Amino acid sequence: MTIYYLYIKTHKITGLKYLGQTSKQDPISYYGSGKDWLAHLKEYGFNIHTNILMVCNSKKELNHYGRYYSKLYRITTSVDNYGNRIWANCIPETGGGSGEHNKGRKRTEQQKAYIKQKTPIRYGQEHPGYDNTEYEWRHEKTGEIIKYTRQEFIKKFNASPGNVCDHINGSKRIVNGWQVINGKNYRPQIKKDQSGSKSSRYDHTVYCWKNNKTEEVEHLTRHDLINKYKLHSGRICYVVAGKQNEHNGWSIVR
Repeated sequence: MTIYYLYIKTHKITGLKYLGQTSKQDPISYYGSGKDWLAHLKEYGFNIHTNILMVCNSKKELNHYGRYYSKLYRITTSVDNYGNRIWANCIPETGGGSGEHNKGRKRTEQQKAYIKQKTPIRYGQEHPGYDNTEYEWRHEKTGEIIKYTRQEFIKKFNASPGNVCDHINGSKRIVNGWQVINGKNYRPQIKKDQSGSKSSRYDHTVYCWKNNKTEEVEHLTRHDLINKYKLHSGRICYVVAGKQNEHNGWSIVR
């Protein structure tokens, strides 16, 4: 009986994904067969990760799940916030292949040129949303400063494209030990005097705590009680807010 594997392959450097299927015994070492996917591997290297989605016992089952995941992930139309292509698939994965090897009438050069002209550029430097800004990156520990575009940084340090984009947009403080120091939305590291007891949100209230199991009574802030008895901070916050009556026997005498 033939076993079919439905998989997702992700390029570790660029983040581009590919939904595919194979009946080979080792689907991990199999690179895939998509035309755009193989062209991408040839340009950026074969450093990829494989995630097995389904193991199917028939072509019918493979076809069903291939269509399901193709629709779920919108593999032919999905783009990221910068308009870059997320998936390398040109058609839904149905287990029947792309049809590139089927016998039939070949496209003329004129048809190929027309298709190429009408097909939008989804990644690379020719994409209209390509970010060619040269950022200054500073290493958090060594203080070394380098200048790279986000794409050059991703390739140089094998960084996650998503993490780099989040960092430049200000939603991630650091990536691979580096920080952008000239980004518009760069979020600086929180100073030490802005955390702990010196934070403006620190609760200095001294509560009267009673342990309903041991009858102990303590007059402490929530922070001191948590540290003294090694309690779950979230649960103690629920007790203070009145969302929970007690935690590990501790309640507030109101």
